Amino acid sequence: MRVRHIEQALAGIYALRPTSQAGLDYVSTDVERLRHLIWNGYGAEAGQALWTLTHLASEAIYLNGEHIGPAVRRFLLHCQELRAYLANNDSALIDYGTRYSAGRPISSSRAEGMVDEIANTRMAKRQRMRWSPRVRTALPQCAPPS
Repeated sequence: MRVRHIEQALAGIYALRPTSQAGLDYVSTDVERLRHLIWNGYGAEAGQALWTLTHLASEAIYLNGEHIGPAVRRFLLHCQELRAYLANNDSALIDYGTRYSAGRPISSSRAEGMVDEIANTRMAKRQRMRWSPRVRTALPQCAPPS
């Protein structure tokens, strides 16, 4: 979700129609790479890409004037937050690409659902609503019209 915030902030910069977009074009290609880097467990490379992004984006203020300053600062803030998150959670970063290729699950939603169901049963909470199987009843046979 943090990458999505960066993408939206970059779209906000482009919405202001900056006159010089040379550095911003490099920023946009690196933002597209971020998801791939994080998905495949390259936290250090993603941090380096974010560092490059912040420097290129900060030069956009210099090249285009202060009117795009607030949008660029919002972009820089989101980049800084993602860098801090990656640095703090580097050891917990999962290589989802390898797991997906190996056919291993990349989500724990099934296990979480089962744990919720067991806990609700033990605590005598209401059961979740489920579709009941359709019961076919024999319809009375009508005599054909004569």
